[in-house]
Amino acid sequence: MPHKSPSRLELALISEVHKLGYQVTATQLERWRHQLWLPRTKEWLGDDGNFRPEIVRRTIGLAQASG
Repeated sequence: MPHKSPSRLELALISEVHKLGYQVTATQLERWRHQLWLPRTKEWLGDDGNFRPEIVRRTIGLAQASG
């Protein structure tokens, strides 16, 4: 799978989960989207412009499962 530069939204999600004590990489986010474990980035934000809570929770869960 070719790697691309992370988008601003991906970097923001990485930062958000980091604030909560978890580490994820842009490569992991790309892989999880490819596996359909995370939705497309256009579905990450709620109407208020913030990350939907379930996206943050799912990302944290995937990070925990990745060890």
